[in-house]
Amino acid sequence: FNDFAVFCGNGALSLHTSRRGGAGAITGDANITAKLLSFIIHNFRNEKQIENFENLQILIEKIRNVLNSHEQISLLKAYYSVADNMDEWNNVMPPLKRIDNPSNNKQVTALLDLVGQIDTLVPSSS
Repeated sequence: FNDFAVFCGNGALSLHTSRRGGAGAITGDANITAKLLSFIIHNFRNEKQIENFENLQILIEKIRNVLNSHEQISLLKAYYSVADNMDEWNNVMPPLKRIDNPSNNKQVTALLDLVGQIDTLVPSSS
């Protein structure tokens, strides 16, 4: 593994890392941003030809900011409980804390809105 290197960060850094030779990303936010993250990593060399490419980076940064506003695992589980309409997703084990009433939680509703924008911005053939 002489040429193997790891950069710790988050999905919002994937464009910057790709521009500097990074090969990909393994990130917790990919649970909800995989399509967006994959498109950015695979198309960064053609970003000048992609009309909304800057908006893709802005969107992933907005999603990351929401994820940073709360403990990530609890927030992702609450998000999925609403997105999939399955209350069981919102179950967590200590020391994590359950988000009560996730469908009315500010961070969960923000994630639902932001994640919903991915399909409108990322071409489906990517």
